[in-house]
Amino acid sequence: MVLLSVIVYLVLNGIATTTKIKGNFHCTKPPKECTDCVEWNGSLYNFINTTQSYENSSMICQHKSNDTHLVYIESKEENEFVTRMLATFGSRVTPWIGLSDGKSEGNWTWGNHRAEYFNWDHGEPNGERGENNVIINLVHDGKWYDVPPGWHCPTVCEKKLHAR
Repeated sequence: MVLLSVIVYLVLNGIATTTKIKGNFHCTKPPKECTDCVEWNGSLYNFINTTQSYENSSMICQHKSNDTHLVYIESKEENEFVTRMLATFGSRVTPWIGLSDGKSEGNWTWGNHRAEYFNWDHGEPNGERGENNVIINLVHDGKWYDVPPGWHCPTVCEKKLHAR
């Protein structure tokens, strides 16, 4: 984990422009528009370590630019990358991701499209108490949990640079 922290620090501070993170993850120095972002696989990722409601976190991402949103984790590889990136901020980080079933109970979507990849922890999603929004939990190896209204968590924004 220390190696990953050093690599992310080097990339974010412009000391390294391209590097390989353990697990075959490649990062490059982000463009000037987002100096605190990490680029991976055609997207920019930005971790904001200020706790907010799901709705406020979503608005924070949208205010960065029209095509920025809470992170959409659409593959095992992307989940592993996001988990490793977040681990550099501490092992107890539990930020919001963009997965929700708020529009239709049990129909999980990333924004306006149906989710096909999931990394739920055992017993999740349990849908208790109107749990429509999701966090990624580093304490449990990047597993996902649906959580009740009223939670305040950090934010992970994503901006796709081009179609995958």
